[in-house]
Amino acid sequence: MFVIMPLILAVFGFLLMRALIFDNSDEAFDCGDHIVLRFGKVNKSILIRDIAKISYNTFTNPQRVTLSVRTQSKNLTAFSFAAPTVWIPFSRHPLILDLIARVDELNGR
Repeated sequence: MFVIMPLILAVFGFLLMRALIFDNSDEAFDCGDHIVLRFGKVNKSILIRDIAKISYNTFTNPQRVTLSVRTQSKNLTAFSFAAPTVWIPFSRHPLILDLIARVDELNGR
């Protein structure tokens, strides 16, 4: 019993981290007409006009932003990154709100 519970907790912790943290990009840069996401040494550039939807979760720490991107085959691919830190709990970051407004403007919403 002393061996089983720590193993169960370790597996649970790993699955939780994989779902919430491990798929985040290391850094995200807003370059005006595109966003550059860095995963280790690999940079992925995403045009603002190719973003279909932005999901922004304010109830996690760090706050998580997920970009749903249209691909050539019309499938959606999701990329996540941590939003910049805000000092007011549960508030939305103005840079993320600006990004959402630009995506909505380009998509005609």
